[in-house]
Amino acid sequence: MKQRKLELASWQRPLRSPVSIHGVTRSVREGLWLRAEDSTGKLYRAECAPLWGWHQESVSEAKAALKAVAHEFCHVQVKPERVSLDSRYFGLWPEAPELPVSVQTALELLLFQEAQIQGHPDFQRETRAVKAPAECAALLSLPPSSAPELWREQVDSLVRRGYTTFKIKVGRQDWALEEPYLRELKERVGPRLRLRCDLNQIDLLQTVNFARLQEELSIDYWEEPPESWQKALQSNGLSWAIDEGLRGLDPRKDTPDASVWILKPNALGLQRSLHWMRKAQILKRRVILSNCYESEWTLATYAWFYHQLLAQPEALGFGTLEQFSEPWRDKLLTIWEPGVPWPSQGFAPIDPPFGDCWEPL
Repeated sequence: MKQRKLELASWQRPLRSPVSIHGVTRSVREGLWLRAEDSTGKLYRAECAPLWGWHQESVSEAKAALKAVAHEFCHVQVKPERVSLDSRYFGLWPEAPELPVSVQTALELLLFQEAQIQGHPDFQRETRAVKAPAECAALLSLPPSSAPELWREQVDSLVRRGYTTFKIKVGRQDWALEEPYLRELKERVGPRLRLRCDLNQIDLLQTVNFARLQEELSIDYWEEPPESWQKALQSNGLSWAIDEGLRGLDPRKDTPDASVWILKPNALGLQRSLHWMRKAQILKRRVILSNCYESEWTLATYAWFYHQLLAQPEALGFGTLEQFSEPWRDKLLTIWEPGVPWPSQGFAPIDPPFGDCWEPL
């Protein structure tokens, strides 16, 4: 299909509290919605949401990039002979210029939807019967030692709602201050606790006995450990995960040593993320689906891909949804509460509350 009409709408949403990512702090999340209409009148939607401190491009730079390629993109033809799940833009736009990854992710999602609606066999997947409920990992920060009460209230609230998997960034304070909070978390959650510790390359090797802690604190894996940890973890039969490190790897020729792969489609590109999922399924590697503070609509769509491509999905890294103070759709926000079934189809039919704020590209 060609001769699309491409429109854009900007959005902003307040966060419950300021969020710091790689040293950059914001109190409001902003992004762009894209809406494409093909020559038959069918509509496709996608979100373009670069994240501060993570993406190189800002929202305004992503908008400029979209405007620069809109005319060319609107005339891309979805031809069956071009389709390739192993090529960027699924092989449907081979002459595409290099674009910021958040822009590439959004345009790949539009192309995927169009190919799926046209009935191309490589894009059709039957929804499997759900054998287990969805679960979301709670995103938790360790508090300063002088202000623990609010943290305890947050933990108790999450536990009451059924959360048992927690992702926590460690190494930001002295380990002697952090370890007691991890032990307290174990006491408050109980034996069902699964703890995902994000090191972000911080070396605690001389400070902690990670083998002992893995057992005592129910640590599921250590995320992004420094290279000095990786061989030690493997030699002890312990799990470690790669996240940021995937951005510099090519799923067609690279295979990370990590036993757990954390995928952020908005940081890798949609097509590359699906390639990593299919490779992980073959190699029997664990995959954790994560995100870059995208909306409920986009996370529901990512989860659909994840559920279709992987036989044993893990607790979703969607605790970021808790940060939005004004959910657009309460039903989607509660999808990720423990015990709620997986969505049965992708591309949640949601029109964000923009009214007539769409502008042509």
